[in-house]
Amino acid sequence: MNRTARHLGTLGVLLATVLGQTAVAAAPVYKLNVSSWRCQVTGSGVTATGTVRNVGNRAIADLRANLVVLRADQTVIGTTSMSLPIRYLAVGRSSAFQVQMPLGRNKLNGFKGCRVWFRNASVVQIPTTLPPALR
Repeated sequence: MNRTARHLGTLGVLLATVLGQTAVAAAPVYKLNVSSWRCQVTGSGVTATGTVRNVGNRAIADLRANLVVLRADQTVIGTTSMSLPIRYLAVGRSSAFQVQMPLGRNKLNGFKGCRVWFRNASVVQIPTTLPPALR
């Protein structure tokens, strides 16, 4: 192998290393923060409302808030999801969310609380910082 070919090979390895590190550093990070939220019985169902902020490095399209309604023993009474009122949640932006689950009075026996989480078509569960629900 001549000297020029060796230098080109070394240059290729260096470029691959630099480009590989750049690709890793630029990978999308989807991350949300909920500043406050509330879960309460409304009529014959449960409603969760709050505000979510995109603290990741990419806009998130078609975001859905998911609600899990729980009994005191942590068994699931029901679950549902609803789209946020905006199509894209840009980096640094916030949006209100509201998820309603009609249940009927008999299913609300033993109601203790809720869990909320977020997803879209690309990410099954988006990492979210969530404070305890207000009552």
